[in-house]
Amino acid sequence: MKKLLLSAIIITLLLSCSSDVKFNNPAFQAQKQGVLWNASNYKATLSSNGNVTILGFKDFETVTIRTYTINPHTSAFGVNGANFAEYDNRAVGFIGNYSTGYNGGNGQVVITNFSEGTISGNFKFNAVNTNPSLLEPDSINFKSGVFYKIPVTTAQ
Repeated sequence: MKKLLLSAIIITLLLSCSSDVKFNNPAFQAQKQGVLWNASNYKATLSSNGNVTILGFKDFETVTIRTYTINPHTSAFGVNGANFAEYDNRAVGFIGNYSTGYNGGNGQVVITNFSEGTISGNFKFNAVNTNPSLLEPDSINFKSGVFYKIPVTTAQ
């Protein structure tokens, strides 16, 4: 009887253990101030001059990454106007715009792949508040950022 009960418990435990794997394909996410920030929507646009803009959206928040080419490469932020990262938050009570191209900021974007109309890569940046106030932090940090197979459209 004990063996039967033990067998039933083991079978129940094995059957109740499951792993729900969710693949984010495509995806846009990063650690914002040390907390996972996962975009609910995203897009990438290729301009006529070759610049690519990659956007991630979550509620009232937007992360913008712009670089001078869609081809695989590494670009530093805060060096010139062609490469930059921005974070905007338009939630009630928090109107903030942070940029790597305003009074400092730094970071990088690495485009790892552009194929079949999608772009993939990674990023990190420290952006400075473009309109400092007592209510908003002076800077914001994004690290371990990844964008994966984001569909690219051509700007009209």
